Amino acid sequence: MRLPVLAVGSGIYLPLTASIPVIFGGIAAYVIERALHKKYSHTQKNHSIEATRRQHGLTTACGIVAGASLMGVILAIPFTIAKSTDALKWVPTSLESVVGLLGILSVFGILGWLYWVVCQNKNN
Repeated sequence: MRLPVLAVGSGIYLPLTASIPVIFGGIAAYVIERALHKKYSHTQKNHSIEATRRQHGLTTACGIVAGASLMGVILAIPFTIAKSTDALKWVPTSLESVVGLLGILSVFGILGWLYWVVCQNKNN
């Protein structure tokens, strides 16, 4: 039994808050891969459809990662100017648990949307 070097290095180097999205992404990839494998048999035509759907999912996931990276760079500007990550805070402290719940729901919403994009019934 061997451990992947990238996974071990990320786990050692990155804090847990940065590793959790990687775990969710891995679980989502596993679920979507199984759904694709189950949906399409191994005939040549269905194999090419499966490969197209997988590529579509990969492109969509890369777009999500690129968008998140760009937002991180854009948000760094006001945080640096204010010298605080609270520069754009507009939610009262009493509602922080609601905001956390909305964040969790939005993550599951994005994962569900990604599943739908990859596993929808379109053949192209």
